[in-house]
Amino acid sequence: MVVREKVIRIQKSKVKSQKLELKIQKSKVKSQKLEVKIQKSKVKSQKLELKIQKSKVKSQKLEVKSQKLEVRINDLNTSF
Repeated sequence: MVVREKVIRIQKSKVKSQKLELKIQKSKVKSQKLEVKIQKSKVKSQKLELKIQKSKVKSQKLEVKSQKLEVRINDLNTSF
């Protein structure tokens, strides 16, 4: 009887340790998924920054164009 109880205890402890291992593995997977999410969000934010920078450049180019146009119009006005 005593030996049987010990065997059952050992088996139970093995099952517990396996469950713990599974939990740890699951948590590792979760943390990896979180890392991937964070990386994706970083990429998104970088893309957004790039978009913003591009739009700034576009607006600056537009400003320069409009200034050039103004200068041309002024030149035309003075020539008359």
